[in-house]
Amino acid sequence: MKRDDKYIQELLSQARSGSRKSMGQLAVVVWERLYPFVFRTTLNHDLTEDVLQETLLAVVKQVASLRESQRFWPWVYRVAWNKIQD
Repeated sequence: MKRDDKYIQELLSQARSGSRKSMGQLAVVVWERLYPFVFRTTLNHDLTEDVLQETLLAVVKQVASLRESQRFWPWVYRVAWNKIQD
């Protein structure tokens, strides 16, 4: 497991346990990683920010229901893709 993956797993574990600080840090990491992906799809900064905001809201609401924490990134990208499609 890469160092970044370990960091994400720790943040995810703490966020799922109710740590607001870890959830905030996780949101920053998700935003930074997803921004290029969403922007390449929308080619619009305002729309990209809207999609990312909706994605983060969905992630925050549903993170506790994620069964396999190692599947975090595929899940987040799927949520973002669904928001782009909407």
